[in-house]
Amino acid sequence: AAAAYRDNLISRYNNAAVVEIVRRAARGLPGPLRLLEIGAGVGGTSAALIPELRDLTVDYRFTDVSHFFLNEAQEAYADCPWVRFGLFDLNEDYRAQGLRPNSADVVLAANVLHNAVDADEALRRLGELVAPGGWLVFVEATGDTCRAMTSMEFNDGLTGFTDERAADGSVFFTRSQWLDLLERAGAETAVCLPEEGSALAEIGQGVFAARFKADRAPVRPAELRRHLTERLPAYMVPAELQVVDRIPLTANGKVDRRRLAEWTGTVAAEGRREGGAAPVDDLERALASLWSEVLRVPAVGRDADFFTLGGDSLLVAQLVGRMRERVPQAGGMTWDDLLRSVLNRPTVAALAARLRSARTDGATEGIGSASPLVELAAGAEGAAGAAPLVLVHDGTGTVAPYRALVAELAGRLPVAGLVVDDLDSYLDTDPATLIGRLADRYAEVLSARGHTRVHLVGYCMGGLLAAELADRITAAGGEVTRLSIISSYRVPYLVEDDLLAEYVFARMMRADPVELGYPRDESAIRALVAAVTEKHDGTVPPGGLTEPAAAALGPAAAGALRAFETLAARPQEERLRAIGAAVPQEDARLGSPERLARIYRAVRHSLVAVASHRAAPYRGDATLIRQLGEAEIFPGMHHDMGAYWQRVCTGRLRLVDVPGDHFTCVRPPHAASVAALLADEYRGVRG
Repeated sequence: AAAAYRDNLISRYNNAAVVEIVRRAARGLPGPLRLLEIGAGVGGTSAALIPELRDLTVDYRFTDVSHFFLNEAQEAYADCPWVRFGLFDLNEDYRAQGLRPNSADVVLAANVLHNAVDADEALRRLGELVAPGGWLVFVEATGDTCRAMTSMEFNDGLTGFTDERAADGSVFFTRSQWLDLLERAGAETAVCLPEEGSALAEIGQGVFAARFKADRAPVRPAELRRHLTERLPAYMVPAELQVVDRIPLTANGKVDRRRLAEWTGTVAAEGRREGGAAPVDDLERALASLWSEVLRVPAVGRDADFFTLGGDSLLVAQLVGRMRERVPQAGGMTWDDLLRSVLNRPTVAALAARLRSARTDGATEGIGSASPLVELAAGAEGAAGAAPLVLVHDGTGTVAPYRALVAELAGRLPVAGLVVDDLDSYLDTDPATLIGRLADRYAEVLSARGHTRVHLVGYCMGGLLAAELADRITAAGGEVTRLSIISSYRVPYLVEDDLLAEYVFARMMRADPVELGYPRDESAIRALVAAVTEKHDGTVPPGGLTEPAAAALGPAAAGALRAFETLAARPQEERLRAIGAAVPQEDARLGSPERLARIYRAVRHSLVAVASHRAAPYRGDATLIRQLGEAEIFPGMHHDMGAYWQRVCTGRLRLVDVPGDHFTCVRPPHAASVAALLADEYRGVRG
């Protein structure tokens, strides 16, 4: 990273230009230089700039989308108390992230603005952040160069643009396009380096400096507050001051007070304890201290959710490493088991309970002894003792796919989860009886905890397990107020072939199968699978997708056959490694080749369990939440799902279609609509 962003000719040139521009911008300011750096990352530009500002009065805010980079930077700049650190995403509302308009004299962005989903909208927001006469200074690629595209731009997130790049599929803007964007944003461009036609310009990197609102007088809230304090009684001085470019108006020209209220209501509070009550013992205090350290929040309560507070895959890895070093109760657990515990129990209290139960005779306990029930979120105030909404794990054994739903439901409904902590025990269980045995155990656990009245929710394999669990609960005299099944069904054939299992695995992990070499045409895969299962009595045996006879199906299937033959020629370890490299960075479940192989084994085991499962009829009320999109775990899944649950659910079955595909319907932005549906059903039944 240092070589790419700092220790080479063009980076040294760009950083030297940024330093000179920022120092000149600081001249003549009425107070400290207020500098906001967005997307600071590894500090490729910060490392050159910060030392050059030591002789000035500066308020430097170093931001990125992940605490991972902030933690590293805070150690690097520990001797610079004027450097502050915080999260910031240029694609989100800056007020909701704790920033105010007209609060920066310089906004600095080094190789980050191309991540804007809509560059015009991002520049408009950044222009609001810049104070009158202030500057936006940024370094950017000015074309899809080979160097950039092969070293750093094959990343998740560099698609889905809604600006002019959507038309041609490009990632970067050209020099002239950046100048047009700045002009549309109302900025006056003063610097554009290197000079056009120069040798350095051929490298495809540029430094831009544009001034905003040069025709307006700067007003600093601190100065205004002092002015008001000297002239008004204390009760008349506003609690909050924002300097805005214009007062929002309604359609009939009156002040839009609702909009003003939104502006003040979305400014994030700082310094509060996150996560409710304080830790209750030494173990919880140790975990809370580590979370506070990793997440850079001042205080963490025992009910704080790691991911809601800003945790991501990089920070999970950092947290797990520090827990193993500094928390004795975690020292005896493997890295993978501890990671799974954090994913399944993302609150201080729940994780502490897991660590306590995991140590008997100095060893971790198995699936049969550690409770699989996890409290994920409290309900609304006064809802203590209410029946929980229980999320049943998917085929990986975690509740990670529900993370966005939990965030949406927290504070509204009591939410619990059923998880697998001991993956080895899960894998050792006969897949033909796995779902039934899990349902037996989960029913016993819920009853032992006093949860005899529950709302069950199951996504993917969790839908089959939730239906089986519902049958067990009602048979024992309990009550399932509602069974909600999200994008789930029983696979109609047994998968023994690794190529097909890896295809499913790649789709579950959100890797692009086409980039991995799988056929683009899903209908061709469907035809191939249909031919193989017809020949082998409902099974895709090892090597089944590369049988020569499949070529007789037609040109499309023959093309799919060739693609599978090419994949089969590579060792499985290489194929799995390619899947791991293609998984989005925020997926914390993957990492080392060993961890990747274990998760693949779990998914493959679950596929066999799902195909082997024979569901008993469920007589209660149920809702099937189907995805509208066509991305499927198995070819044909979208078409078969409704028919399958119509056969299983002999009571009233409600069908609801929601936005997204199988993989995105429980993720933002679609998770909000699914969460609202679950909340309505929960309240409707209990109302």
